[in-house]
Amino acid sequence: DPNARDQTGCTPLLAHAMAGRSDILRWLAPQTADLDAANLDGVTALLISALLGHEEGVLFLAARGATVAVQNKHGVNALIGASRSGKPRLTRLALDHGVPVDQQDSEGGTALMSAAAFGHEEIVRLLLARGAKLGLRDARGRTALMLAMIFGRPGTAQLLRAAGAE
Repeated sequence: DPNARDQTGCTPLLAHAMAGRSDILRWLAPQTADLDAANLDGVTALLISALLGHEEGVLFLAARGATVAVQNKHGVNALIGASRSGKPRLTRLALDHGVPVDQQDSEGGTALMSAAAFGHEEIVRLLLARGAKLGLRDARGRTALMLAMIFGRPGTAQLLRAAGAE
């Protein structure tokens, strides 16, 4: 049964999305009633694909109608996932599907903070061009600039300073 769930709420589609098996996603999707089925943490196949940087899986699922503007129970969304995984194409896809550029997760983190912490400069530029706010702080009081500095991303820190971060 392609819609069966294990004790964590994981479906076969979600399991293969986690594994990055877009070949199996293509086989399962037509048989699956709900492309947006989430596990107990609110993670969908598209969201886990974005978090893990499985670009082909995200693009396939989005094209089949899976919801891009989804977040798990911790507030993590596909934009934050794409920003963490360093995928500019997926970052644009999430923004184009209406995920707010400054949406914060339950810890106050944003896509800009994630991109800054991981040193993904192209994504930082993209988020800034789409209006990301430089002064937002996470639950620990850290800004994107602070995270770039904490994680040793001098190029990203310089980029953020040039954009007006203090």
